[in-house]
Amino acid sequence: MKTPHMQQEIEALLPFYVNGTLDAEEAAQVEVALATSTEMQEAVHEMRMLQQAWTTRTPPAPSPHLREALLHAVEPQPSRLLAWAWHACLLIIVAVLVWAAVSPGIVLRWTVDPTAADTYAAFVVYRQMDEGAPEQMALLPAGDRTTFVFVDSFVRPDREYVYRVVAVDAQGRALATLSAHERGRSALFYQVLTLAVALVVGLALARLMTPLLRVSPRLSSVRL
Repeated sequence: MKTPHMQQEIEALLPFYVNGTLDAEEAAQVEVALATSTEMQEAVHEMRMLQQAWTTRTPPAPSPHLREALLHAVEPQPSRLLAWAWHACLLIIVAVLVWAAVSPGIVLRWTVDPTAADTYAAFVVYRQMDEGAPEQMALLPAGDRTTFVFVDSFVRPDREYVYRVVAVDAQGRALATLSAHERGRSALFYQVLTLAVALVVGLALARLMTPLLRVSPRLSSVRL
């Protein structure tokens, strides 16, 4: 005769009996109880129906955009500080390159008589700023040219500059001098325009190259 306690123990074994995970002795006890209990038979039948329904079910297909959305959510983004530092460095590099290529500033242009070109060995350019001491800015070899150009890109709009171009011979003796008085603000428009172009180019490059800072997430190899 089975006691209520034994009945509960056997009922607790029913899920394992349906799954086939009981040993021979426990399975025999359950089968003896099933032979005499309609309730247990119905319980086992329901469990098997649920098991069959679960194993034969069609798993729901994920949304086509689920994987893309998930990877975008877990994709590491560059920190705001790193992004600002990256943009600043790129803008500085672009500004320097554009400034060097365009050379906005005060332009000095002079020509020499072709018949006297062989007399000059070089031209020395001096700059004096606001009554200060003159400083040598450039030494241009004469060569076979008759037209010469010097660009002073590092001028301030609030300053006045006096330039002297001294023609020297092979021994360094001064043969002729050309003077020019210029205001720094005369180059301001071209300097601002150059910086604006550098800013536009730098921002465009930053937008194109920022994705390179991102690291591909590990989940990119997971198929959903």
